[in-house]
Amino acid sequence: MRLCLADGQGLWSEITMRARDALRFAEDEAVVALIKAASVER
Repeated sequence: MRLCLADGQGLWSEITMRARDALRFAEDEAVVALIKAASVER
């Protein structure tokens, strides 16, 4: 399956945008989990 260059770039920017959002969300979840774990230990 071949995409023209413009479609490829649009698709790539869409993928990187979604990946950044997913990473940001995962980081937030990890921070929340760490805070919960730390508060339980006290």
